[in-house]
Amino acid sequence: MKKYFALKQHLHKALLWGAGLFAFIWLLVRSGQNPKRLAYPCQQTAFPLASAWFLVTTGFFTSLFSTKNLKIKIAVLVAGFFVIAGGGYYVYTKKFPPVPKVQTPLTWQTENPVSKVFLLQSIQEEKKSLNNPESSNIPLEYLSDKPMDDLFELMRKNGLDIYKTAANTNGLIPDNAIVVIKGNFQWDYRLGTNTDRIKGLIWAILNHPEGFKGEVLVCENTQYEGRGIGDNTNNSFDPEQSIADVTNAFKNKGYKVDLVNWTKLNEIAVNEYTEGDYTSGYVFEEQTKLSYPKFTSPYNSKISAKNGVWDENTNTYDSSRLVIINFPVLKVHSIMGATIALKNWIGLISLANLEERFGDYETMHEKYFFSEYALPARSMAQTFPELTIVDATWISFMDNYTNWNGNFIHAGMMLASTDPLAVSWYASKHILTPVALSPENANPDGQGSYGTIFNHFVNYLRDSTHFVCTTDSTKISIITY
Repeated sequence: MKKYFALKQHLHKALLWGAGLFAFIWLLVRSGQNPKRLAYPCQQTAFPLASAWFLVTTGFFTSLFSTKNLKIKIAVLVAGFFVIAGGGYYVYTKKFPPVPKVQTPLTWQTENPVSKVFLLQSIQEEKKSLNNPESSNIPLEYLSDKPMDDLFELMRKNGLDIYKTAANTNGLIPDNAIVVIKGNFQWDYRLGTNTDRIKGLIWAILNHPEGFKGEVLVCENTQYEGRGIGDNTNNSFDPEQSIADVTNAFKNKGYKVDLVNWTKLNEIAVNEYTEGDYTSGYVFEEQTKLSYPKFTSPYNSKISAKNGVWDENTNTYDSSRLVIINFPVLKVHSIMGATIALKNWIGLISLANLEERFGDYETMHEKYFFSEYALPARSMAQTFPELTIVDATWISFMDNYTNWNGNFIHAGMMLASTDPLAVSWYASKHILTPVALSPENANPDGQGSYGTIFNHFVNYLRDSTHFVCTTDSTKISIITY
């Protein structure tokens, strides 16, 4: 019996040591290139175990050298080398499988489509960076982005112009608009929206044919202050070109462009302007659990994401002046299966006071976000974007948090639609699913994670709102060059 308990005790220690080794390698893999990732929840969970393993192992090898038996020293060192090397190889090969090849996606057109999805393929990167402390001296030609220009030209030739003018009242953006670009900067490197593509979007807006008199605001609300915003590892030709570099380059040339970090507003509960509250923050509706930002822009415009631009002279909202553009990056998501248009709208929701509002973090996701309640879809119904652009220049095929190059494929694509459901369905079905490590979880028509959760979003937006949207392929046209 004593031998049994002794063996059980040794086995328990061996398992703890192995778990510590795994946690240590995991930290090296995830945070070795960027120590700031140690602040991420998964890293904080692994850190105590990895630290304990490191201290115990270091102490063991230190005490080992006090022995005079050379054979024991050599045997332990060799065994340790093979264990660590073997563990590292196992983690690396399991975590980083071979990168799949992107296939040319299927395209088609239908007669009288409900929704159009515009697909730009074969994006070629331009060697033009706005990462320059002397950004006021950056040449004007550096502000444009050919892929974005090509996408808008494709849209214009097929009946959708981004410019609203006297001659084209069906355009999307009037010359006096406050344009809010909702990017995806929850994570850094290629897990965030491509800053070159956003640069091109801003420049296109500023070149409104009737002269642009409004503002362009790039906005995001991340779980942690500053994550993915102003980072030195970005999704762009020049990894040093952050979204802050992009907005500063325009601002320093005198354009009304800026970066608004909604994360700073998360904890501030406010009422609407109609109630005399001019404080910037988040309006929260207890009954529906909906929340949205209400804020003053750096150029003193008063904006409600739900109601529009506030006019202090008439005490009314002008919803026609607020244009929201949804700009997610296409990637696999570890919980939802895929991150596209609807998932990106979680960034319009305040995550403050979770326990008081939702119960806890898990309940918030399981009961409200990813259930039939479909809170992100309800949020989008309140703040529906005029245009959704999906950045598929680079896509992650494994998860939404691994920043090693082995997680990314250069797809060289970009998509756009006024229908966030149609563009999400197509991007996940015909671009992401064929290359995803777990295709069953990325398929919008399957029974996996994305198929199940996306279906909740579809049901709400299609059946409970007046918005024109569909995921029926017979009612969608995929338009490309």
